Amino acid sequence: DLTSFFDALQDLSNASDPGQSAARTQLFSAAESVVDSIQRYDSQLRGFQRGIDQGISGVLAEVNAISAEIASLNQKIAAAEVAAPANDLRDKRDQLVLSLAEKVDITLVSDNQGMLSVRISGGLPLVEKDIAFELQAVVDPANPNAFDGSFSQVYYNGAGSFFDATSLIRGGELGGLIEARDGILAGAIRELDAFAYTLADRFNTIHRGGLGLVDGNDHDFFADLSGQTSVDDSARNFALSVDIDPSQGGSLLHIAAGSVPNPVTGGPEAAPGDTSWWVERLNVLRTGTGATYLAGDVPGTPTGTAASVVGTLTKWIGDIGQGARSAERSLAQQDSVLGAVRDRRDEVSGVSIDEEVAELVKLQASFQANAKVLSTISAMLDDLFAAL
Repeated sequence: DLTSFFDALQDLSNASDPGQSAARTQLFSAAESVVDSIQRYDSQLRGFQRGIDQGISGVLAEVNAISAEIASLNQKIAAAEVAAPANDLRDKRDQLVLSLAEKVDITLVSDNQGMLSVRISGGLPLVEKDIAFELQAVVDPANPNAFDGSFSQVYYNGAGSFFDATSLIRGGELGGLIEARDGILAGAIRELDAFAYTLADRFNTIHRGGLGLVDGNDHDFFADLSGQTSVDDSARNFALSVDIDPSQGGSLLHIAAGSVPNPVTGGPEAAPGDTSWWVERLNVLRTGTGATYLAGDVPGTPTGTAASVVGTLTKWIGDIGQGARSAERSLAQQDSVLGAVRDRRDEVSGVSIDEEVAELVKLQASFQANAKVLSTISAMLDDLFAAL
């Protein structure tokens, strides 16, 4: 869409008829497509975020259910092993531990009664012998998610404590979902915001220097976003200027195609309908480098490296694709290691080497958590890249 937009600008610069009606209409249509695409990308990214936010609540319910069952089995194992080894119960508990490791990164601690304690990052216990604690999805207005206050934070509820533990969650499906929502997708949205602001700002700066067909006033082409406190949310606010959009009372005749007034004579260096003014400036905007904005920048103070408008968009999409490929490679490596650990566990699980089996279960749980977080992120990135 951006390429078609610049092609339409070039067509306008080459138009031979004084009113350039067809060329102006074509340019306006191409500009509408650019606006629609940027807003659609923003909507898709935010839709992914909302879906992942809902998925976090679902995974937390599974984590709590598994933790409760492990605590129950701990109690049964301790009671049963007063008389004899409770191998069947231990095997069932081991499977639950591995299932839990797919949801979140955990560490395990055993005692001499056969009970198993399960902890997440920071040493927070999910299971302390025969007691299970909970992780809950909480929308807290007093402690909102940094990107969107409507998103849930993960709160730890146990041992008399209730606090935001989102930053402590690592690994597994839960860790992958949090990283995808608050890291990867939030970053992609903010990069799109920065691109939208950069495009509107740089284009409007040039457009204000040209002349339309009806007056010598400055007119914006895209909506002026400089009143925002930062460039964030520019993609959702990106729109055509009311000056040129007929649906908002504007006119295509305000599209500036003529040159600036002569500072000496006061007259135009070219007639208002002369499109030669565009040629040099459009080529610079399309392929030449200029100041770019980064997420969080204040309008008027870009901090990004100099780049072309097309190059900035290409890099944004390319970064997403590269992230997807990197996640897939990491997942393949993690799956290979996990397979080796699983094979080793299976070799000794049929003999009475309890301590070695227990250690291998712990090791497998760790690798399983890492593989799941990569799997979750890889799937999300594949969907995202396909949408773009």
